[in-house]
Amino acid sequence: MRKLSPRLLRRLKAGRKVLVVMNTVDEVIRVYNELKQELPENQSLCYHSRFIVRDRQLKEKKILDNEINCDFKLLVSSQVCEMSLDIDYDYLFTENAPIDAIVQRAGRVNRGRDKKKQSEVVIFKHSEISEKIYDVPNILKKYF
Repeated sequence: MRKLSPRLLRRLKAGRKVLVVMNTVDEVIRVYNELKQELPENQSLCYHSRFIVRDRQLKEKKILDNEINCDFKLLVSSQVCEMSLDIDYDYLFTENAPIDAIVQRAGRVNRGRDKKKQSEVVIFKHSEISEKIYDVPNILKKYF
């Protein structure tokens, strides 16, 4: 992720909405803490499954409200953003994952299929722990 940070930050500084999806909550927290230092206060949100239900519901509301108000530009999330959230981002930076997860994550980019809208999906190498999470031999190693 460190190699992608400058590219990601250029997108954010250009005012674009960026979604970052990591495979583990620990990585979500680490990446979020790293990236939020580069942005003005309240321009980013961290979303994962370790939040208590009430806090998670508040974050989900903020994420959905952001689709209308565009209060923040960066969402760093775990797999919880893959389904059930109707969100639309300009760019996705995601850790390598099984293809069904990548497809779900990519579905959060340019949902309206606007051909004039610049969008991009960037997949970067997964962490070693991801291989244990997705306990499927070699599924993550094929291209990296």
